Amino acid sequence: MKRIYTFILLGFLVVSMSGCTQKEEATNQRDTSNGPVVTEDSETTEEKVLRMIQNCIGDYNENRIPEMEEYMNSPLPELPIGITSLPEISSLDDLTQIDDNTLISNATYVGYYMVQDIYRVVFKVYYPSGGYFWPNGELLFEIDPDNIEVNNPSYASYKETLDILLEREKHVLDWLYGVGIDLNYEDSQEENYYAVISDHFTSIDELKSYSENVFTKEYLEQNYYKNAFEGNSPTYKEVDGKLYCKASDLTSITKNQYDTSRIIAVNEGNIITINLLSTIMNAPQPEIKIIKLIRGENGYLLSEEA
Repeated sequence: MKRIYTFILLGFLVVSMSGCTQKEEATNQRDTSNGPVVTEDSETTEEKVLRMIQNCIGDYNENRIPEMEEYMNSPLPELPIGITSLPEISSLDDLTQIDDNTLISNATYVGYYMVQDIYRVVFKVYYPSGGYFWPNGELLFEIDPDNIEVNNPSYASYKETLDILLEREKHVLDWLYGVGIDLNYEDSQEENYYAVISDHFTSIDELKSYSENVFTKEYLEQNYYKNAFEGNSPTYKEVDGKLYCKASDLTSITKNQYDTSRIIAVNEGNIITINLLSTIMNAPQPEIKIIKLIRGENGYLLSEEA
């Protein structure tokens, strides 16, 4: 009896080993000439898009935006003032899909939902990878311009401040790059450096003083002063008490055209956050923009380039 069981067991092992050998041979016979064999992706495009959007919502609700900004090396949209989280979704049916043929975009999917009945949160997915949203997607916070009170008296002082700072900012950023500067080409101290003709400043200290009435000194030192005034080939040099600027082919920097008459909300704190709209060809756009102000010794300053 034991001998019979032994033969049966041996027969089973031979069959099993034969099956394994056949599987290994089939695996070894797969064509890998065009690269490694890739397991078939069974997830649909809609499932990938949904997962990406859910991840995006989770980044806001779980306070991962700073981490994502560091990963992307770029700022990401902030929640509008008054919104602390985004509604979760379980299906793309929870969003209203927009036909991308109506948009100037190459997005695979565009959909939105409303928050607080006035804010529209728009999700755009350009490539449905199913992974992180940010490398392959875009988020917009929008509002209907008609729903905003024009020249709201509650924000009159902020409008006045912004009008002054934004106008000065245009000049400061151009000047720090040597753009829009009148030069005396008959007065050259070094090759490509010419005497500055300006009613606004005649020295580096005067240009710094004007700039520091728009931005904080720390922000300027970190982002502009080194190239403008330091090193072997700065934008400006002073020689024998006269200011010289390096001739430049750069053109004026194109900035957002903010509609300061349409301020949506203001959050007052150590840093003052202002939600407002911008314009294109004098037409207000629905995307919500953010400007931040810091209280300086002589009034408000822009915390960063607007």
